[in-house]
Amino acid sequence: MTSFLIQNLDFIYVLYGVAFLAMGVLASALVKTRATDPAWRWLQAFGLIHGMNEWLEALTFSWAQVPLVVAVRTALLLVSFLVLLEFGRRGVPPHFILRRWIYIPALIAAATCLLPDNAMLIRYGLGLPAS
Repeated sequence: MTSFLIQNLDFIYVLYGVAFLAMGVLASALVKTRATDPAWRWLQAFGLIHGMNEWLEALTFSWAQVPLVVAVRTALLLVSFLVLLEFGRRGVPPHFILRRWIYIPALIAAATCLLPDNAMLIRYGLGLPAS
């Protein structure tokens, strides 16, 4: 079973990307129904950007590790988690204030994440707190 999943990992990433794109489309329905709450636009952007990232991840199984594709994929991953962080920041109750200073450690982590093969640092250093 494990070898079957590893051999078809590109299809799993395509389905994973479709799930995030569907989340972005469903969040757009929330944007239309709740026009006074702008936080849902950030969730919509996260779903669309992260879905594209997962599709690029699926393409890396077909293509070799092209440095441009790896750089674009890492940048999309970083932007998607920054958008998710903004969604969380805007969605907190008014009495719990998260000012924009929260982005200083996030951008420091982002600067170190742009080094080669540091996608895990983005996922756990920025994606986990954002989620």
